[in-house]
Amino acid sequence: MKLIYPAIANDHTNPITNKELISNYLLDNFAKCGVEIEIATAPKSITTYILFIYKKICKYLSHKNYLLERSISILKKSSKYVSKQIAQSDADFVFAFGTIPVAFLETDKPIYIITDATFHIMHNYYSYYSNLCEQSYKNADLIEKYGFVQAKKIFLSSKWAIDDAINYYNVPESKIVHSYLGANIPQPPKFEEVEQFINTRNDGILNLILIGKDWYRKGIDRAIAINNEILNRGYKSNLIIIGSKAPKYIANNNVKIIENLNKSIPQESEKFNELLSKSHFMLFPTRADTFGHVVCEASAYGVPTIASQTGGVGDAVKDGVNGFLIDFNASGSIQKSADIIEYYFNNRNEYYQLCLSSFKRYQEELNWDVIISKILKVIKEDLQTIP
Repeated sequence: MKLIYPAIANDHTNPITNKELISNYLLDNFAKCGVEIEIATAPKSITTYILFIYKKICKYLSHKNYLLERSISILKKSSKYVSKQIAQSDADFVFAFGTIPVAFLETDKPIYIITDATFHIMHNYYSYYSNLCEQSYKNADLIEKYGFVQAKKIFLSSKWAIDDAINYYNVPESKIVHSYLGANIPQPPKFEEVEQFINTRNDGILNLILIGKDWYRKGIDRAIAINNEILNRGYKSNLIIIGSKAPKYIANNNVKIIENLNKSIPQESEKFNELLSKSHFMLFPTRADTFGHVVCEASAYGVPTIASQTGGVGDAVKDGVNGFLIDFNASGSIQKSADIIEYYFNNRNEYYQLCLSSFKRYQEELNWDVIISKILKVIKEDLQTIP
């Protein structure tokens, strides 16, 4: 069996431009399942540069955002190149992340897509998708509609996204498959290692960790407040922040910031492994998120997550299984988060069981091996129905 992946979106879904993000984990795991991979690409056109200038003008004159990657003129040109490659390919099907790469493809091959949200629910939810100029909004919404029509099956990671695809985009339920996303880690630990991690976590000092780039959106201010609350209760507690740069200097010896760890570099991957393995809890008090790969990664190390009850996060965190969901818009949310952490820190046996159930959730539902195997099963069954 062979798939062809259209790599024309200039974002985290492109395995050519982003070597350590979701597209590579997707394709690597398809390959592990015996699927042959072909990647179709398209050159940048002069239109891209013209619209880039237009994007800057929109921002300067009207203070509006123009989504360059959702420009219909650019996508149509790129899709012509990719469609020719698909026509010449012996691939059995097209597979892509999101609607952007497939909206304007011209092909008889069946198209399958996986994604974590629809454009409609992202609009005004993420700041990047807010304050759009009218044309950019129309373009983005149209691309989403066309992409959903093109796809034979759509794998969506949360009920939040599924409900919007059905209710707003009128996607037939028969087209939709609920499919979680996986942990983006090159070499996940084995059960014996995880058990050792749990048993050797420091009983005298609480170690908390947060992974995320966007300081405000990821709720890093909330995470620091949780850590401070624990400190105020008389505990020794440290918070490690990976992937973000502080907006201002933080004079707090109990907060350590590591601006970047590249898991494709062995030494940095080893450091990532060490930090997660020693952490008692992952903090994920995000203001907006479509799912939460970091939850999957934490679960892989037997680390439960304290997470926001927002977007698609409730599909990554199952309350009481691999963490707890908190309404951070409600009063007392910082104290409630600290209460949970304090309780499990003081009840070793219950903490041990929570960590094991976190790892079990990773093993059964939140790893790419399991997810891609389920996706492939659906695709194989679907291909058999094609005359």
